[in-house]
Amino acid sequence: MGLLRIVAARELTERARSKAFLISNVIILAAIGGAAMLPQLLGDPGLHRVGITGHASAELATVVEAQAAGGGGTVEVVELDDAAAAESAVVDGEVDFAIVDGTTVLTDNGLPGSLEPVLQLGSQSLALEQALADAGVPPGERSRLLGGGTLTVEQISTPDTDREAAQDALATAGPVAYLAVVALYGLLIFYGQWVAQGIVEEKQSRVVEVVLSTVSTRQLLAGKVLGIGVLGLGQILLIAAAGTVALLFATEIEPPPGMAPIVAVVLAWYLLGYAIYALLFAVTGAIVARVEDLQSAATPIIIVIVAGFAAAQFALQNPTGTVAVVLGYVPLTAPLIQPIRVAAETATGVEIIIAAALGLATVAGLVPLVARLYAGGVLRTRARVRLRDAWG
Repeated sequence: MGLLRIVAARELTERARSKAFLISNVIILAAIGGAAMLPQLLGDPGLHRVGITGHASAELATVVEAQAAGGGGTVEVVELDDAAAAESAVVDGEVDFAIVDGTTVLTDNGLPGSLEPVLQLGSQSLALEQALADAGVPPGERSRLLGGGTLTVEQISTPDTDREAAQDALATAGPVAYLAVVALYGLLIFYGQWVAQGIVEEKQSRVVEVVLSTVSTRQLLAGKVLGIGVLGLGQILLIAAAGTVALLFATEIEPPPGMAPIVAVVLAWYLLGYAIYALLFAVTGAIVARVEDLQSAATPIIIVIVAGFAAAQFALQNPTGTVAVVLGYVPLTAPLIQPIRVAAETATGVEIIIAAALGLATVAGLVPLVARLYAGGVLRTRARVRLRDAWG
């Protein structure tokens, strides 16, 4: 265990000081900060400042408020003295547009595409109601004429309540889960390739021959996987912390209620997914002789990770579907799908336990196989080694 800790600490410190790790952290933090500050820099597109003059303008502004509320936006109504004040407020940028006496809309840069037809219909409805009032039509009759008949909506097919409930859960926690899965997807490829690259570099420089005179192949392999894995865990914790700080302070938006469980699930599945893929990447590093040959040897593993990410996107659209359920059990794809299923509240406790057990069993089965292939190929530095030869 002492030698194992030494090897792991060496991998951790060497990789943490590398330019690739430092630059990736700077890029990640800059991206999170930029995404958090972008809405403040651009302004809130859902907020409209509307200036009004006259009683009819106030009634028309209520139509704009209702339309904005339906789209998730807000309207701030600013009362102005007269048409001249309205024109000045628009020119100075104090309001986005101004409604004068319910008949004229003043704007500097044009109206948003969705507001112009709403204002037109609202103005026509108000004019028609005023005409009916002038004709002596009682208020109740005016409401009946303007409101029209009541439309009854009848659903024939039986709704998929499970899928609807999952979609409702994803409406709040889904974005967090998806961003977490994107980060997990990148980290699995990034750190898995680091394991393979470290092995090839030691083979190519013949350093591995010196190291193996002191430690065993299993200690060297386990220390390398452990050290780089701890570094990856630290980076994913950094991403989670930076994202939370950005939500709380930069955007002034409260994190979704399901954010903490999702982050915990992602961390757990990162450890399991990294263990699986790091062992597979270790085999690719052991059988190639040059760093230049590593990309082609690792392509099948990267294809599997990409396929798992594509399945996770499908699960985000249909978390109760057969694809999401089945691939949620497969150890190679479960790390990218289970966080989506947890966010959608469709993964039961039994399902999570079975998927985790299958993943742990996969790791337990890979350890002796990969250790033997690693021992059989890590000292062969002249050419690429076939798996059969490394096993023998």
